[in-house]
Amino acid sequence: MRSKQNTSVKRAAQTAPVIALRFLGLLGFSLIAVLWLAKSTFAADKIIASHGISSFGELKYPADMAHFDYVNPQTAYTKALIAAAFQMTAKPAA
Repeated sequence: MRSKQNTSVKRAAQTAPVIALRFLGLLGFSLIAVLWLAKSTFAADKIIASHGISSFGELKYPADMAHFDYVNPQTAYTKALIAAAFQMTAKPAA
């Protein structure tokens, strides 16, 4: 019986440093994550306000564009879609 107790004590003594290292690793990782999040929070000062993004240089359309180049706003179908959109968003008269 005594030999079983000795082996469990030895096993506990051997695993204690492993558990401590795991805890310290988790603590270090948590600290790095918190510092990284704090850094990204303060990086908000560098945000550029824009109406769009482009991977290939300047934006094609300005912020106040009326329609895309491939849309003809003078067609009957386009006029019907615009009218339907205004009817859906218009508030009913009281």
